[in-house]
Amino acid sequence: MRDLQEEGYRPAPTESSPLLQSGATRTTLTGARKSDKKLDADKLVRTKETTMKCLHKYLPITSWLPKYSWESLLRDVIAGLTVGLMVVPQGLAYATIAGLPIQYGLYTSYMGCFVYCVFGGSKDITLGPTAIMSLMVDRFAKEQPLYAIALTLYCGIVQLLMGLLRLGFLVRFISLPVISGFVSAAAIIIGFGQVKSLLGLKKIPREFDENVYETFKNIGKTNLWDFLLGSCCIVILLILKKLGRVKWQEEEDMTRLQRGCRNFLWLVSIARNALVVIMAALIVAAVDSSGHTVPFSMTAEVPSGIPDFKKGKFSFCRVRQLLCGEMAVEKTGKEGKCMEHCSPLPVKAFVKKRFPIASWLPEYNLRKLQCDAIAGLTVGLMVVPQGLAYAQLAGLPQQYGLYSAFMGCFLYCILGTSKDITLGPTAIMSLMVSAYGKPEIPNYVVALTLYTGIILLAMGLLRLGFVVNFISIPIVSGFTSAATIIIAFSQLKDLFGLQKIPRKFTQNVYYTFKNIGQTKKWDVTLGLICIMILITLRKVGRLEWVSRKDSSDSRWLKAAKKAVWLISISRNALIILIAAVVSSSLYQHGHRDIFTLPSRIKPGLPPMQAPALSFQVGNATRSTLEVFKDLGPGLAVVPLIGFLESIAIAKAFARKNRYTVDASQELIALGVANCLSSFVSSYPVTGSFSRTAVNAQSGVATPAGGIFTGAIVLLALGLLTDSFKYIPKASLAALIMSSVVTMIEYHIVPNIWKVRRIDLVPLAITFFGCFYDIEVGILVGIAVALCILLYYVVWPPITRVARGDYVLLKINGNLSYPGVEHLTNEIQEVTAADPTPPGIVIDFSVVTSIDFTVTQALLTILEEMENKRIPMFFSGVLDSVRNMMISSGIDSGIINQGTQAVIDSINSLEIVEN
Repeated sequence: MRDLQEEGYRPAPTESSPLLQSGATRTTLTGARKSDKKLDADKLVRTKETTMKCLHKYLPITSWLPKYSWESLLRDVIAGLTVGLMVVPQGLAYATIAGLPIQYGLYTSYMGCFVYCVFGGSKDITLGPTAIMSLMVDRFAKEQPLYAIALTLYCGIVQLLMGLLRLGFLVRFISLPVISGFVSAAAIIIGFGQVKSLLGLKKIPREFDENVYETFKNIGKTNLWDFLLGSCCIVILLILKKLGRVKWQEEEDMTRLQRGCRNFLWLVSIARNALVVIMAALIVAAVDSSGHTVPFSMTAEVPSGIPDFKKGKFSFCRVRQLLCGEMAVEKTGKEGKCMEHCSPLPVKAFVKKRFPIASWLPEYNLRKLQCDAIAGLTVGLMVVPQGLAYAQLAGLPQQYGLYSAFMGCFLYCILGTSKDITLGPTAIMSLMVSAYGKPEIPNYVVALTLYTGIILLAMGLLRLGFVVNFISIPIVSGFTSAATIIIAFSQLKDLFGLQKIPRKFTQNVYYTFKNIGQTKKWDVTLGLICIMILITLRKVGRLEWVSRKDSSDSRWLKAAKKAVWLISISRNALIILIAAVVSSSLYQHGHRDIFTLPSRIKPGLPPMQAPALSFQVGNATRSTLEVFKDLGPGLAVVPLIGFLESIAIAKAFARKNRYTVDASQELIALGVANCLSSFVSSYPVTGSFSRTAVNAQSGVATPAGGIFTGAIVLLALGLLTDSFKYIPKASLAALIMSSVVTMIEYHIVPNIWKVRRIDLVPLAITFFGCFYDIEVGILVGIAVALCILLYYVVWPPITRVARGDYVLLKINGNLSYPGVEHLTNEIQEVTAADPTPPGIVIDFSVVTSIDFTVTQALLTILEEMENKRIPMFFSGVLDSVRNMMISSGIDSGIINQGTQAVIDSINSLEIVEN
């Protein structure tokens, strides 16, 4: 009934209605029932039409088979037999390229033809073996047919899934230059691959470089008869190919004899492969039947009959137009300009670039030393308690936080380009490595530090810092917010004094609330007091003081301001110190179970030794490769997040303090710092925002401030490690929770909603994915963001405006080769709606660059429009784009820089036609 109401029908009155008393009313009811039946019939027709469209789409044979005629059958028979004369010799030859017995070329040539007849959408295409696909199969088949058969099955499954999931647009990312380079290289490889058979050489490797080398090395072993026969076949094939392309006079001027000669030569040219193969086979058969030894290299004996149809017998047929299994384009030089690799590098500039200390050390003075000493000592008061707390977050013994806090400071002083940044442990990085941190086996984390350093160093030397540009702000925001919640929840167990709580987030939350009744009241009391004091001291440090004109008041005010600021900055150290003093006093008086204390901390400095890359885990020994596999995605995510965190901080303070940083050099500095830190049992380090902010506020002048920070850490390790055992875990948990509580970026969500709502998708996926697994959340978020980015590349927004004298297509973005098919489809939709539109105008005013593939597609579109006699113009074209279009062969007369000029051109065409 709802469907009928939507169609404009209203239900008739019931029989109890007084309106039914008249004959006119009965007539109305009868008409309504007839209308009801008509609407049901229309609905049935529409359903049938929809079903037929779906059937025609997925089984195209149902669209043309009912219209099939005897004339169509005759044409198909002639075309099919002609192609059959080509495919038989080609199949035999292509099987040799694939490194398979020659019968497999014929096995490959028939099943695709039958299946494509039912499912194919093109009347012209034929499936079967090709030279390119045979070369691709040769790489994997290794002269083993079973490999090729398995590859065929897997290719079919992958292509079927891509079709069902409508992923055909992926091939748009393979541009014409890539295809051209691949096809040209493949042609050379195939050609050289057949030289050995042409010369009759034996035991020549199939790899291209070895093939070329061994072929020329054994050129003296050439079989003369093979060479002569092969050369004759090549000459004959080329001659017959040329004959098939001879241009005859116009059809109406030709006699019957000339038409017969033309058709005969065309057929001979088409069947040239079969004729040459038959001729060669007859020559060999004649020599063999005469009793002479056959001087030619022969193929192996071919089994007769058709292949068995059973599980596993599949062929490697692929569509002719499907290209590229693996392709790479290597670009040398910079921006198309040649690079002089032998030119000498200026040594002084190189040293200053790679060792920035050489640029500021000659200008160093006592004033800068004083500034660096004050800032370094101030940061040192922060990093010691933070290091102890962050090691607890990373799941490591507390001394590992201090092991991670000094080496990076010393090395960054030499290699870093930012005067403000300080390297060391951070909350985010501690959370990242917590998946691998175990108090009894810290070797995993130390190995991860070394691998992280190597990866970052390689990225710096290869200038790959741009990779972090693919991590968008929504991803960073989602990750940071999720990490904050995970960090806070992970510290609840220590704040409440709970034992044996799993580290996995979901299990952590479940068991924390399950065991909430076992909370130790003194731990939670101490923790809450520490949190309140830390937050209060942070707020006090941000108070705005009122300045007075009285100089004495001003002097005291400045002193008070400095004292409050110093207390606020040192709040972590003060809280830890007070908690340790209270705990130690109670411990000495026999109250040893009031607070939960850490296990015994190893005193002294860390041993300077190479990190263990293979070690004992339980009763088993993990090899270097097994350790590498165990680290898994962490090898990709930890370096990226570490560099992203560090470079973001460095650039922020560089803008604030008006100096520049070198991203590639920052990568090198961070990589070297992690590599060498692994030799002192550190876990991965990066830039710390809180300590960098304090460093800048303290007036640091150069990166030398890190030397004083590192010295404070070494003093703490050498003199205070025996006292660290009295620091309650609840106080460290309070320090961490108060540090990360401000990191949740809830304010960014409404801003993203106002600007572009789809950016909330990667934010949400990253946020919720991190609760499952940090690495998975980040990688999936990056993948989703890249898909959104590529969506606008493949489907650039196009606005269609129908005017009286033309149809305007405005491209609202850049146009590159993946998106040119979308433009083609839009033009086809315009012509489908109106087969003869007065004109089509494509607005290029937003397009800043195009590529070769786009120009070729535009030429194809123009040719199609010319055949349909539809004028087409381009408006708002920038000079750089205009030059590229003209260079590709597009008529400059249809490229205009203003829409009015296009309208005038269309009007002039209409005048000429009239």
